[in-house]
Amino acid sequence: MAKYFVFIDESWTAKQDPFFWLWCLIIPETKIWEYNSLLQKKYDQILSQSKVKESEILWVAKWEHYDDFMKWRLTPYEMKFKNINQTTLEWYKRLFSQYFKFDEAKFCALVIDRKIYPFPDSMSYFDAYLNQLCMLLRNNFNDSDEFVILPDSITVPNWRNYEKELKEKLLKYNKQCFWVCRLESHSNVFLQMVDCLIWCVLADNKWIQNEAKLEIVNKVKEKTGLSSFKEKVTIHKPNYFNIWKYHK
Repeated sequence: MAKYFVFIDESWTAKQDPFFWLWCLIIPETKIWEYNSLLQKKYDQILSQSKVKESEILWVAKWEHYDDFMKWRLTPYEMKFKNINQTTLEWYKRLFSQYFKFDEAKFCALVIDRKIYPFPDSMSYFDAYLNQLCMLLRNNFNDSDEFVILPDSITVPNWRNYEKELKEKLLKYNKQCFWVCRLESHSNVFLQMVDCLIWCVLADNKWIQNEAKLEIVNKVKEKTGLSSFKEKVTIHKPNYFNIWKYHK
């Protein structure tokens, strides 16, 4: 019987969005502290570099404008794809190099083309999310596996119970989920790693011109040995990397 921590995020916030994306990062219980410590070190390095750049900007702008400059910083710094720039590029490269040394980590992404497989008009976003999340988890765990689910926080209708409903759905399929707890992404480096990974996949499906971000996308392609993230793919080395484009 294996035990895992599962970190989950999604990207579909409007009914007009053509694709539903859902992804998870699966870490064995035996590796959680080791991998967390290594990612935290990379986070500290990226944060330090970002603070140096901020100080340089503030020096030019004069320190009396500090309060105005920092108004946007309402939450702690996060490792995110959108935060990759020329200042932090080399440190993000080191982050990805570290991640792909995690030989027991599993990254899984589910993408559903809603033009081909539309959700019923009567189905809420929350119900669609729960249904597809259960499908993704069912396909990545054996019935004997035990796991904790740690999703990035999402908006839940006031009358619904995210944790209870998800556990009940999984138990119907004999999946042994024994705890669910939503987190804010700034509090967890694994959720931040998920963001960095999935946006590399998404960026390959969109037109981006930012050179620093393109370098990171190419870095991930180099590490996975893939030339594109636009098709269904599964690799097992250097670690498990799966893009599941849903088809009946």
